[in-house]
Amino acid sequence: REKEDSEIIDKMSDTAAEEKARIKRASDRGTAYHRALELIHFAEISGYDDIVKELDRIREEKRMQETAIDMVYPGVLTKFFHSDIAARMKQADRNGKLRKESQFVVGIPAREMNKADSDALILLQGIIDAWFEEDDGLVLVDYKTDRIRSSRILLDHYQKQLDYYARALTQLTRKNVREKWIYSMTMQKAIQC
Repeated sequence: REKEDSEIIDKMSDTAAEEKARIKRASDRGTAYHRALELIHFAEISGYDDIVKELDRIREEKRMQETAIDMVYPGVLTKFFHSDIAARMKQADRNGKLRKESQFVVGIPAREMNKADSDALILLQGIIDAWFEEDDGLVLVDYKTDRIRSSRILLDHYQKQLDYYARALTQLTRKNVREKWIYSMTMQKAIQC
């Protein structure tokens, strides 16, 4: 009986370790895509070969670890760069109006976050993946590498996050955020929030 219990515990430990490793790989992959998109010169990209050149440049400049660069698939990025939202981002980059990996800290009253019946401020901090300015306002873009394959579920998971990011961006720039987008690397599509 003890031997059976011990074997069950060992299997549970193996399963937990495998799950932790899977989560770590997924997290590392997401970090790699975010870092690559931060470093790639958007205005320079017209297709697959340009993405490969940019990843080679990043590798040569040692801006990312080799193992991280190897997690970034040029084909996945090619699909992204052929999207309408990426075309707008490339144009904004050419105009000097694309910002990537913008850190922020803002205070939001607890009442507005449904955390308490109080005007005490809750500090919210984060990093906005990308945003750019067009003639009629700001556009916010958040990259997701989750394995989620449903636009509705992705929006359910991240709508509030993007609402807070838009609020922070408006506070920081004093300009209106008129569009919020999620780009899913898994689904290879942009989803407007």
